[in-house]
Amino acid sequence: MKIKSIKIRDIKAIASLDVEPGEHAIVLLEGRNGAGKSTVIDSIAYVLGGKDQRCGEPLRRGAERGSVEVDLGEYIATLAVTPTGETLTVKAPSGAKYPTPQKILDGLWDPLAADP
Repeated sequence: MKIKSIKIRDIKAIASLDVEPGEHAIVLLEGRNGAGKSTVIDSIAYVLGGKDQRCGEPLRRGAERGSVEVDLGEYIATLAVTPTGETLTVKAPSGAKYPTPQKILDGLWDPLAADP
């Protein structure tokens, strides 16, 4: 599985972040404490790993809505977060939605992949 892009909006320490690794084999995350490095890894886990991977309050303080979109090429997974709940969707690049989004992602996810 290769991540083609990730878009994070109002999740934990991150107000807005877009990452498109391109053809690079490695993406380096660096920054000061509290900059959001762990939030990037956590956000990937939130989307792909299911409810067991999500923390109690992923929504950034003061935000009314947050989201994480992970483009895997064959699938585009999006987790929308509000103070009252979360919604996971998985679409094909054509826009067609899959009726059981977590089931699609369970076949791609290994919990050890995001465990530092």
